[in-house]
Amino acid sequence: MDNEENEARRDGFASGAPNEGMTSPTFRNLTTVLSFAALGAICACAARVQDLGGEPGGVAAGDDGGSDGGQPIFGGDVGGACTLSNRWIAFDSDRDAFNRNVFIARADGTDVRRLTNDPAVEREPSFSPDGRHVAFASDLDGTMQIYVLDVVTHAKVKVSARTEAASRPSFSFDGSKIVFSSGGLLYLANPDGSGDRLFATPPSPQGLLQSLTQPTFLPNGSVLAPQANGLALVEPDGTNKLLYNAYPPKYAAVTLDGRTMALADEYSCHDVIIAAIQPLLPCAGRRLGDSAIDEVAFGPDNALAVTKGNPGDIFVAQTSCRVTNDPADDRSPSWAPVGFQGAESVPIR
Repeated sequence: MDNEENEARRDGFASGAPNEGMTSPTFRNLTTVLSFAALGAICACAARVQDLGGEPGGVAAGDDGGSDGGQPIFGGDVGGACTLSNRWIAFDSDRDAFNRNVFIARADGTDVRRLTNDPAVEREPSFSPDGRHVAFASDLDGTMQIYVLDVVTHAKVKVSARTEAASRPSFSFDGSKIVFSSGGLLYLANPDGSGDRLFATPPSPQGLLQSLTQPTFLPNGSVLAPQANGLALVEPDGTNKLLYNAYPPKYAAVTLDGRTMALADEYSCHDVIIAAIQPLLPCAGRRLGDSAIDEVAFGPDNALAVTKGNPGDIFVAQTSCRVTNDPADDRSPSWAPVGFQGAESVPIR
């Protein structure tokens, strides 16, 4: 889902829909007609939930994340107690006269700095693994295309030149490639703007409802990409298959070890699902317990940044860290690597 320029301003968070899943009437009816052996075979295919590790009290704390109806913890205010205050997050925001730009801030919401300052729309940042560059989408030349910004020198390189708009760039784990979506297809390019080429088409016939969107790299060079009937796994050679055959998750995020994913699934699960990366049943896995989340991004120590509400604010799930708290629409979180020093060259906003 592309960012939308919201003119409505906040009176509070959007209310969440009830959790659905293995206790739903549909699943109960299914169990009455399946034998125990068949049901066991289905359950064997469900994702094994991974212990995520990370900061005490965070997503990786080892509780059920709200799967029994409890609500996860979200930080109270910017600048509050936050064990991740030395970590940085990039995001986009329309806080300056409704013109969307890319910003960075500490995970506790302090030291907000603006990375881009053009009259164009600039959004959907993705940090390179070394923290030196940020890829983003911009209509600087009239059509949304992918650019790469050097955080230190502030030089920009145009990476894509698609006839149709390009969006949602994601750096590979080794920093050598950027994957992005254009016209429902996935493309690859080098960060210097060379090598722009078709990478993948949807597993099912292409059409309005089969577009591959919001791609994100895995460490082995594979890519996860939501599409209308589920979640596609695209191998490095461009072949693909469906991992998740249900309504599409809005966004997928992958831990740095590549073992675990978070799916923001508004349509079938009404929640964020955390599960192992393998074929899985709809809604199988651990839940955060909040239907108002529509973007997810894993970072160091498997901390999970999320966009919550509309207009959006950015939090680190199940911690006391709140990145944004203002009337603007703040979205598209992307973590800088541990030890990021580039903020020193970016003026404080």
